[in-house]
Amino acid sequence: MSSSIAESMQDLLHTFRPAATATAYGRDVEYIKIEDTIAGLSFAYEKIRNAIDANDEHVLRRAAIERIIKRKVLVENKKEHVGRSLIIELIRGRYLENDTISVKKAEELDRMLAKYLLLAEANGEKRGLSARHPHLHWLLNVASFEMERALVSPVRDDALAEAMYQTVRHRIDFVRSSFTEQEQDIQVLLALYRALFKADHALLRWQLFVRYYPDWKIVTPAQVSSLGIPLTLIHDTIEGHITHPLGFDLQRKLHRPAVYFTILRHILLRKPERNAQLLHDQQFLNDEVRSVCAERYKDAQVVLRRSARRAIIYIFVTKILLALALEIPYDYYLYGEIKMTALGINTLFHPLLMFFIAVFIQLPNEKNTTIIQKGVMRIVHGQALDVMRFKKAPTRSVFSIFGAIFYGLYSLLFVLSFGVLVVALRYFDFSLLGGVFFLFFLSLVSFFGLRIRQSAKRLVVVERSGNFLTFLFDALTLPIVRAGRWLSVNFARVNIFIFIFDFIIEAPFKMLVELLEELFSFIREKKEEVV
Repeated sequence: MSSSIAESMQDLLHTFRPAATATAYGRDVEYIKIEDTIAGLSFAYEKIRNAIDANDEHVLRRAAIERIIKRKVLVENKKEHVGRSLIIELIRGRYLENDTISVKKAEELDRMLAKYLLLAEANGEKRGLSARHPHLHWLLNVASFEMERALVSPVRDDALAEAMYQTVRHRIDFVRSSFTEQEQDIQVLLALYRALFKADHALLRWQLFVRYYPDWKIVTPAQVSSLGIPLTLIHDTIEGHITHPLGFDLQRKLHRPAVYFTILRHILLRKPERNAQLLHDQQFLNDEVRSVCAERYKDAQVVLRRSARRAIIYIFVTKILLALALEIPYDYYLYGEIKMTALGINTLFHPLLMFFIAVFIQLPNEKNTTIIQKGVMRIVHGQALDVMRFKKAPTRSVFSIFGAIFYGLYSLLFVLSFGVLVVALRYFDFSLLGGVFFLFFLSLVSFFGLRIRQSAKRLVVVERSGNFLTFLFDALTLPIVRAGRWLSVNFARVNIFIFIFDFIIEAPFKMLVELLEELFSFIREKKEEVV
């Protein structure tokens, strides 16, 4: 048994003991509690707001924190005493349980936010804390993750990540790599978080930020200026690490061990009082793996349906609003009539396509479970995993012979894929704007469908078998999917509907909710006086 791995496993078992994350504030500590009378309004708003966003489910709470603190700082110009109102809004939106968060935690959040705002002011070039600040949005994104960590204990996730890092780091062989040891460590860390937790940029940015400035976790607002953090330099350095192609290649290498640790995490959470038994009872461990896999497959199916439903609503609502705002007036103005056939296809085709993509996604099978059993067994008993050889893929210059051929073929596929679609749209008498919308949403649906398929395959460790037909299908759809990815990234930045919700609807809506809550509280107090 490898001593280093055995030690990391013991530490992991210790962290997952029943009382590992318990926090005692004492009897006299006040907890934040809200009335449930109108909390459903905020919850309904969050459901609608999230339906038109493309965020994955596991980052919705973190994204809500970022959205709230941005509204407080940039719209309401409120930079102090934000913690309590943040917690209240999260409880109303059912991101946190009511009457479980201490007032002291709100004060802790205030100090956290103050650190980031002071750092922004120190690097603001006299622009102040406005939306025009070069790095304020970036800092609030990082702050949102640290604040979520303060609200929901990260102890077990940190321990799981550390155990996986200790297990896989020295099993990755960088064949004739020119990367430094530090670059390798950073990219393995980022790939690990992507593979294990589907980490978004906020998590990765925070992990790198505290790697460069470890004291940031404990520094007080008064000490921020003494750190002398060159914000532009650290921003560019971190973003360079996150977008480095090495990390995404490593993520694919780490997918299988990430599945093993994901299943192990759920095993440790099920029966923490029996976790020590995992080390010496092989049958118990095998039974637990099989049971947890069955549960996770069912949960994956539920998440798949929910994600597909959110994507369908997002596509349908966005399409309807664009049709009402642009497509119908455009057709009527240019042609004197509404092209009903094209409009009907444009409205219904993409949600239906997303529905069928979700329906035909296959979940893991028995062979998959057997492989996971063997992998978890090796991790728990300290047996080394297979060496993952990483060889940097050769860079293909467009000016080289093979590069010119490959890029030429890709360009031909791009023209062929979209050319066939354009011909089909002309056959159905689509207008120019209607055709643009059709291709736009087809690309988005293809990309969203691929993301949902990948999400459903998070627990799949069986190697994919392909044939010529699947290769041909992938080749023809690749340009559409790539276009969808580009549109998703760039459209998210200028999504007018998200802007309307976040900066026009949300602030007055939240004020209305607070007013109604105060009104109901006042009426309740007066009623109690009468009684």
